[in-house]
Amino acid sequence: QWTKTLNALHTPSEIETLMSDCWNSIPSLRPSFGTLMTRLEKLLSPAYRRREQALNDAMWTQYSKYAINSTSRCPPHKKWKKRRKSWRITPKSRSSYLRID
Repeated sequence: QWTKTLNALHTPSEIETLMSDCWNSIPSLRPSFGTLMTRLEKLLSPAYRRREQALNDAMWTQYSKYAINSTSRCPPHKKWKKRRKSWRITPKSRSSYLRID
């Protein structure tokens, strides 16, 4: 039933294959989590990665404007503390949350 939904969404065939492998009726033939992650990483197109990087760059640019403006109002001796604090809340890229160490 889910294959009809995937067809309606114009899902790439590689994703359909991956999903059908995950739903194999024989559990031992299903891909391991490591294999699944490797296959998903290969499926991420360069265009998607460029779009992800552009989004991160745009967010960082906006964040930097506010961080720089907020520290410029501080007396010189307080700038370092304020910058150190702002570095702690720097947003990570969304892909970094998917990494497994």
